[in-house]
Amino acid sequence: MEAFWARMQVELLNIRRWATTIEFAAAMAYYIDNFY
Repeated sequence: MEAFWARMQVELLNIRRWATTIEFAAAMAYYIDNFY
């Protein structure tokens, strides 16, 4: 599970700054849906 969060941090958080939390939540949901 830690590997998942670390990878998500690298691929989502370190790429760009998100304008809103809703935008980030949508990107995170999309990432989770496609990761599994």
